[in-house]
Amino acid sequence: MLTFRSGLAAHSRLALWVPIALLPSRNERPQERAVDRSGGRAITDPSHVAIVGNRIRHDYTAMTRQHGSSTMRSVQSYLVFDFETSGLDRSADRIIQVGLCTVSEGEVVDRRGWLVKQDVRIDPEAMARHRITARDLQARGIPPQESLANLLQAMRAAPTCMGHNTHQFDIPFMLAESRRLGMEPPDCTDFIDTAALFKGWKLGLSKRDNESFKVYADRVLSRRVTGLKYSIPACLKELRIKPGPGQLHDASQDAYLTHLIFHALQRVL
Repeated sequence: MLTFRSGLAAHSRLALWVPIALLPSRNERPQERAVDRSGGRAITDPSHVAIVGNRIRHDYTAMTRQHGSSTMRSVQSYLVFDFETSGLDRSADRIIQVGLCTVSEGEVVDRRGWLVKQDVRIDPEAMARHRITARDLQARGIPPQESLANLLQAMRAAPTCMGHNTHQFDIPFMLAESRRLGMEPPDCTDFIDTAALFKGWKLGLSKRDNESFKVYADRVLSRRVTGLKYSIPACLKELRIKPGPGQLHDASQDAYLTHLIFHALQRVL
């Protein structure tokens, strides 16, 4: 997570320029015992196309809410976001790295990431995971207001948004940051959560008609199943995805891996 990633913004059919990248680590409940239903093949690195605009995002939201998880196969254009944080307490800790991966018509358009210049102590356990130091933030970070503005602009321009364990981790951090900085976040209720999709697939729990994705994620992720793990590495292994080079707990890389997980889940849902 020490690397600063930059990328070219992709121009959409609706004349939008959209950045791409994100950040943090995932808390998952201990779990086990699940049936291997994957049988999937290795996922390779996709190429690049253009991005679609706001109108399609609303269409995807309506379809996802109405028809449940089987409609996930039709979601082909989206923004994946990920954060690294200074710790796990969203009231005291801060987002210190953002990673974005933009996908259009099933292809990766761009990947980007940046550090956030937060004046905050970084928890030693968090630092051991993402390897970001306070010196890194001061040397290469951008101001929190600029970071959040860039993120919210990218979210609003995207057809739909997703993350991994995002309703329990990333979104609460983003909402807390938005409140602190006085910025209005988008409605995150139907942001897709690949951790919930993966665990729901393993448990045979589908998204119900007219159930929001947040309600579905809370319902699935609150289930305790001994030995069933849904971290990014666990999903990659189960779905037989070859992630390629890159460091886990780098926000940009984790956003890209989340895209690969979603792409693989679309084949089995």
